[in-house]
Order: sequence, then structure tokens, then C-alpha cells
Amino acid sequence: ASMNVPVLKGLRLSNWTAADHLLSAEGIPKNTVHYRLAMPELQGMSQAQILALAAPSQTDPATGAQLSRSIPQHKQIKRQLNRLEKWLSLQQKDNAEKRVAIVYYNHPPGRHNIGADNLNVPDSLLEILRAMKAAGYKTGDLPESREALLDLLQESGVNLPEDAKALAAMSEKVATLSPDDYRDWFKQLSPLVQAEMIDGPLAA
Repeated sequence: ASMNVPVLKGLRLSNWTAADHLLSAEGIPKNTVHYRLAMPELQGMSQAQILALAAPSQTDPATGAQLSRSIPQHKQIKRQLNRLEKWLSLQQKDNAEKRVAIVYYNHPPGRHNIGADNLNVPDSLLEILRAMKAAGYKTGDLPESREALLDLLQESGVNLPEDAKALAAMSEKVATLSPDDYRDWFKQLSPLVQAEMIDGPLAA
């Protein structure tokens, strides 16, 4: 905190090989989430990234001991380095230059519910936005009241049911992505993810 820098969490999985990780739907072994992710996050570390996976174990011919070593995942290390560079860039920007996304919860689900288990989300969001504006972020004109903010969110910031008419009516009010841009982004995903999206969850 005194240095005003984030602490990013690097992970080394000693019990999964690259093949194990590739075929897993868990991301990391579920019995390690507590000490690999939850506890470090409580201590202020974030943005966990797997940087090393286990090599297939070998048996030492002289002792019979099982030997294992880690293999650095260069693509993931490069990704983590890119994150660090982005954090450094953010530190040097004025707040007015930064772009921030606020994700708000919608539970119980429903088009007109923005409640986060019945907590007062609009009041909290309005306070956050006012504080950001005071800190120099570009928020644009803010609603004058929580009621006005709630009306705005319900008009153009919620998930809609599978209703073609409702989707068509909102399409002019929300940010969209062209089919070509989506295809360009989709091609950057891993082949396994693409296969699952196209051919279903058993594609792998």
C-alpha cells in the first residue's frame, strides 16, 4: 500500500501437466482454490495467472524416487508481463484518461431487478460515480437521483429475455459489436473454446 502498486499472483501447478490443464474444466484443481486464490486475494493479491505447470513425473533409476519439475508457460508469462506493462501505463495516466467498467449484479434475475440480493445497488452506484467524478474521471452528466439512475439502467443497461421485439427496440440504445468484429475476436480464442462454441461442450 505504501508503494501504491498492485501485487499480481503467479501460480505454479505442481500436480497438473499442460495436458491436464488443457482438458480440465476447472482452471485449477478445486481442492487448491482456497490457498492458491482465496487466501492470496484476502491478502491483497489479484489477477492470478498460471505461469508454470508440471512436467510428466519420472522415476530416478538409482533411488526409485519419483521426480517432478515445473515447465514455465511462456505464453502465460508473456501475458502476465503485458498486464504489468498496462498497470505501469495506468499509473502514469490522469484519471480523465482512464476507462473503467462497472459490473453490477442482477440477482434474483429479472429484467427490472437490479438488486444484488436485495441490496440497494442504485444508491451505491450513484455514490461510486459521484466519487469518481470528484476524482477527475470522465463520467459525463450523472443522474440527479437514484430513481433516475435506476430508470436509465432499466432502459438500456440490463439483460433482456429472449424477446425479439424487446431486443430490436434496445439495439439502438446499447453498445454493439459488428459480426465482422466479433468473428475477428472469436478467431483469437483457443481452438478448444472455438470448437465448444461451434460444436457443443463435447467437441473437445
